[in-house]
This record gives sequence, structure tokens and C-alpha cells, in this order.
Amino acid sequence: NGNADLAASSRPLTAEEKAKGVIAVPVRREKIAIVVNKNNPFSQSITGSQFAQIFRGEIKDWSEVGGETGPIKLIDRPATSETRLALSPYPVFTTAPFNATANATTLEADTTEALVKALGPDGIGYFLVGELEGQTDLKALQLHKTLPSDPRYPFSQPYSVVYAGG
Repeated sequence: NGNADLAASSRPLTAEEKAKGVIAVPVRREKIAIVVNKNNPFSQSITGSQFAQIFRGEIKDWSEVGGETGPIKLIDRPATSETRLALSPYPVFTTAPFNATANATTLEADTTEALVKALGPDGIGYFLVGELEGQTDLKALQLHKTLPSDPRYPFSQPYSVVYAGG
């Protein structure tokens, strides 16, 4: 709306923002870790496609991804979460509407504490790697046999400086 020359953003630009000529200059990316409670027995690698299927409710049981039999509880961030929005353009999420399963627990507050509390022993969620620091109750799952510390790890959130183009 013209109140600033520059702004910081940690989500992709919307189609509407791009149409208005807003330009994003990437500054860095932070990995988005797929996490479970440290007491969750599941510790195998999953694929990005499997996480998207868990997100949409197409995969509902840990046994479907190589774990012990038991229901998977998805913990989702609020629809306005920039971390959630950062997942939406990935191809594994564009093959179907970007909607979490109806059985997901959607956090009211987009906080680390709320996500840790909601996970429980059978939950799965997603965190920025920086939010994992000091979280002894969580473990990051491998995606495609890589941990979030690996540059090949597939999910990340962009950080950009944005401005109105001419």
C-alpha cells in the first residue's frame, strides 16, 4: 500500500502480489524439518510425497510408511502460518488441493510450544530447523534419507526482501 520501500518476507509471493509488480529478492532459506516426538518409535526415512499424503490424510497409519501399526496424527499450523505457506508450492503438494486432512489438529497459536505439546507419541508436524534448537522432546525425520542439516534436504522456507517494482 506504499507505506514502506522495503519489507521482509518469509513466504512466497502470492499471484496477486506478483501481478501488482512486487519483487522478491531472496536472502536465505531455512529448512523445514518434519518432526515427531522423541518417544515416537518411528525413525525411518519418508519421502516428500509420503509426507504430502500424510498431510492430506491419504496415509493414515505408521505401518504404511514402514513403522509399527498405529494411527498417524497430523499437527498442522494455522492457514496463515508462513511456514505452512512455504510448503504449498512444492510439487508434492500441488498434485491435489493444499488442504490438511479433516482429522488434523490445527494449532490455534503458531508457536513451538503449542506444536510440541500437540504432537504426543503418535503425531507428526513440521518446524523450522531454528525452532528445533533446544527442543529435547523432538526428533527430525529424514526425508529421502537426508536430515535437515543436509543441503539436499527438500523442504525450506524462503526469506526475502520485497519491494514494489516499477
